[in-house]
Amino acid sequence: AGLPLFPLLACTQVRYTESFAPEGQVTRVVVQADAGTVELVTADGLRVERAIRGPELALSLSHTVQDGTLTLVARCQHLLPCAVDTRVEVPEGVPVEVELGRGEVWATGVARLDLKLGEGTADLDLAGDLVASVGNGDLRARLPGAASGRVGVGDGDIELEVPQGAWTVDAQTTRLRLVDLEPVSDGLGHLELTAPAGSVTVRGVAGVARR
Repeated sequence: AGLPLFPLLACTQVRYTESFAPEGQVTRVVVQADAGTVELVTADGLRVERAIRGPELALSLSHTVQDGTLTLVARCQHLLPCAVDTRVEVPEGVPVEVELGRGEVWATGVARLDLKLGEGTADLDLAGDLVASVGNGDLRARLPGAASGRVGVGDGDIELEVPQGAWTVDAQTTRLRLVDLEPVSDGLGHLELTAPAGSVTVRGVAGVARR
């Protein structure tokens, strides 16, 4: 299966791809990139695929494992257009941190995600807690029961799906919509949501919980 495409500036063609399985015990994954897409999926083992877009001189790539943390870095060195699409197969229970300047983020089954996205969109289906900030763009996420979510979007909307029931929801927005959800002071989980220039929607859905 190929990596998802994210056309950015003139980076519409993949110049080359790489894939590898980092050695050593990894208990945390960090992805840092200036532009592109980041896809996170749970799997039995750890594996990384990267598709590189842009001239060789425009990119700086690295990956290291230190003290149990795998760090993947993709930086644009010059004014030339560049982007890197990163796909990481993450073992169950391993938390992930993503810092992406511009692009899209997808995640499925990740235990915990800490996300910083400058501009773009995020579509997340998590098995644990979420901490996220988006400068300009929209965030959609599905969380399990008893999870916590702390999400801030500067200019854009927040949409969450959580198991039906009683949740603690603290929202700062001009447009708040709660669907099939009972807001209480001590609920299944705690949601802190900030979208001053957009809307916040939280839906209670049957069968969302993974466990």
